[in-house]
Amino acid sequence: MQKRHMRAALKRQAYETLKALILSGELKPGDALLEDELGPQFGLSRTPIREILRQLAQDRLVKHNSYVGTYVTQLTREDVREIYEIRGFLEALAVRTAVALISDRELEEMEQVYHRAREELGQAKTTGALNEFRGLHDLLVAHSNNLRLQAIVRALEIEWQRIGSIVTQSPDYDAEPALNEKYEILCAVRDRDADRAAHLIVEHYARSVHVAGQFLPDRSAVPEILLTPTQPSLLNISLINACGGDGKKP
Repeated sequence: MQKRHMRAALKRQAYETLKALILSGELKPGDALLEDELGPQFGLSRTPIREILRQLAQDRLVKHNSYVGTYVTQLTREDVREIYEIRGFLEALAVRTAVALISDRELEEMEQVYHRAREELGQAKTTGALNEFRGLHDLLVAHSNNLRLQAIVRALEIEWQRIGSIVTQSPDYDAEPALNEKYEILCAVRDRDADRAAHLIVEHYARSVHVAGQFLPDRSAVPEILLTPTQPSLLNISLINACGGDGKKP
């Protein structure tokens, strides 16, 4: 039993490590993930390594081809547009319920987060500032009172994080406009103005598509093996998990 728990812990640690390396950009698009190298590196046999690679493929962080192997995927401008359009629509929908459910205490805490983010931004800690305040998006979704909406957002979460990491790591990125836009959204939610908040959310993501797209290639310029898969089954996985893991409706 103890050995089984240790193997499970090693497997989880290996998965989280590889995911973090991809999200941070240390493992770059086109880098190969070789089973023969990963096994000794993490102290795991071939079977759990394959399971880890399958999970990373479900996360759209890698792509496997039986003939050429497993490679880190490349996000594109089109990916950004598709993900941000969906996320913006869902958040705009969520906020119409969330404005009535988010407590004053939660809004006060988010206001404090904003001011800490402003301080970090003033100290040129770009990534810290955005990560600190991105919780506003999560707060809106959490108060959507819609489990399926939350499941779809979770299905896109890792790619959303990856886009943010790519953008904020660029020395040419200016974080202040996005931070100001998010604060306007917070103010609208604080005023319990659902229409204004929804409008600001859609505008924020529309501008974000343009900003993030500057740091990524067109889909047509990326080899097929590196393009992120978009199978609907990947969304179904999250929906099944949201229903308790058995696929039954709540």
